[in-house]
Amino acid sequence: MITRLNFIVGLIFLLLLIFHLPAFGDRGFKVIDKGDSKLKEKRIALVIGNSDYKSSPLKNPVNDAEDISRTLKRLGFEVTLGKNMTRKEMFFAIRDFGKALNEGGVGLFYYAGHGMQVKGRNFLIPVKTEISSEEEVEYEAIDAGLVLRKMANAGNSMNMVFLDACRDNPFARSFRSVNNGLAQMDAPSGSLIVYATAPGSVAADGEGRNGIFTKNLLSNLETPGLEISKLLKKVRADVQKETADKQVPWESSSLTGDFYFSMDVRIKLGRSMGDKGLNKKDSTRFPGMVFIPAGRFDMGLDPYGDYPDGIGEWTKDETPNHEVKVSGFFIDQYEVKQADFENVMGGNPSKLRDDNRPVDSVTWFEASQYCDKKGKRLPTEAEWEKAAKAGQNFLFPWGNRFDETQGNFCDRNCDSDKKFDDGFKDTAPGGSFPPNHFGLYDMSGNVWEWVNDWYAFYYYRTSPRTDPQGPGEYDKENSGNKVVRGGGFTNGPGQLRTTSRHDLKPEGRFEFVGFRCAKPASE
Repeated sequence: MITRLNFIVGLIFLLLLIFHLPAFGDRGFKVIDKGDSKLKEKRIALVIGNSDYKSSPLKNPVNDAEDISRTLKRLGFEVTLGKNMTRKEMFFAIRDFGKALNEGGVGLFYYAGHGMQVKGRNFLIPVKTEISSEEEVEYEAIDAGLVLRKMANAGNSMNMVFLDACRDNPFARSFRSVNNGLAQMDAPSGSLIVYATAPGSVAADGEGRNGIFTKNLLSNLETPGLEISKLLKKVRADVQKETADKQVPWESSSLTGDFYFSMDVRIKLGRSMGDKGLNKKDSTRFPGMVFIPAGRFDMGLDPYGDYPDGIGEWTKDETPNHEVKVSGFFIDQYEVKQADFENVMGGNPSKLRDDNRPVDSVTWFEASQYCDKKGKRLPTEAEWEKAAKAGQNFLFPWGNRFDETQGNFCDRNCDSDKKFDDGFKDTAPGGSFPPNHFGLYDMSGNVWEWVNDWYAFYYYRTSPRTDPQGPGEYDKENSGNKVVRGGGFTNGPGQLRTTSRHDLKPEGRFEFVGFRCAKPASE
């Protein structure tokens, strides 16, 4: 009786997880962020930027926090972003952050805004606070030591604190004694504390969108294969150069292991998989194209593996997940733009006219003809998916959790019930959103992309494991349709996954379909 009851409860729970939605519209897809299979640790971040101070407002911190948050999400972090927070809001955010750290993994705290030291203790200044004397600071501000204590109590594998909080003390006139910048704090075991400038010194807010320290941090965070100690040395050198040695970032560390924000894609696809990796000749051989090295990767979706949530009947053509070996090839960095298409083909079929937008309403035959005239061809499904995953094996090109800022999708411009606006009513100019780890743009969203393969629903069950080409033109399993990949501006997250595939009539014209070309490396 108990066994039967357990079975019924489990079945009900499984059914609640499943989303079974229309075949080609906005198919919702809920995902669990389990991170890269090569990076086992969970990554959690709390990012705060305070700018709107009544006394001495700052220009950059909110921008800094937004950009850091966006970058960390691409790097696999679960990020909580706080902007212009009061003391109460900051306190509860830090408390929740501490609870999340108890689950283990890597913790990162980033703060940009006013900060000050009082009697050797560092305080982060909330907005909407009035401090008239030193004695009031501990009651009106947040002790930075609270963050360190939360991290120490969690006992997780690694913790990092980034403090871009060394601006001038906005309440200095009210204080009997004035100490510039922040005081040095000792990093608890397994922790790293990074200051925008040396203890006791003042950092610049910056003339552009970001503060000088954060600008240089952002430019280095996503560099593949850069271990954190080397990353910080690079940031320090860049900041010193930009400020003529007036600002020198500083850190206090008790780390005992290595940490990489971004793994080296060349190592993963090259040395670990028998390829010799990228070289200068490969990367510059065909301008406008990106070289994808030969190697194996996991193609398709495993419904019983890393992503158990949201698997429905409509994803079965993406299964089974199987290892595929693909020869080296080149692929266009951008979807083919209308101006380029018209220059080669002498016409432009697009309904959404703009020279810098991807060509749309193009048939598979026209796309194939364009690539042929350029000395290229359409990519195979396997090539396209390998390029989209960029060695990360994520559900999306940027990670396992959907991020509205990473691609052009169905937002409130096509669904009034949705709140997010990605800035585009339909297609966007190429390069409007961040590239994946291979430097390829719009592998998710904007327009679906024709590939060379014919479509068969169960093809993955029998497909070759080396350079699969799709079913034959006259194969009995062939639907008579060609495959499109990547999702478009009319689709929700479910269609923007790296494994998502659909079939369309090759002679059809659809304003949400375009393409990019590929070329074998052997040519």
